[in-house]
Amino acid sequence: MHIPRHRAVHTADAIRASLDGAGWGSIAADTPILYGGSVTSANIGEFLAEPAIDGALVGGASLKPDEMAGIVARAGITARARGLAG
Repeated sequence: MHIPRHRAVHTADAIRASLDGAGWGSIAADTPILYGGSVTSANIGEFLAEPAIDGALVGGASLKPDEMAGIVARAGITARARGLAG
């Protein structure tokens, strides 16, 4: 099931707020948050474009070479746009 992007962002923000509330302080802001929903080459870009989401866990799509290649390609484009690729 695909979670709407805004819900995924709100969830990431809630996780960071919970970590901060648990006393993690500044570490909470630096903790990577991964999206773990239905990731495809068609939707990975919208999730990775969100500053609150640091990556994705790819499930069934990883078993399809063409789909996984599309996910990796889109992730690379997004990483370069965010200044994360070297």
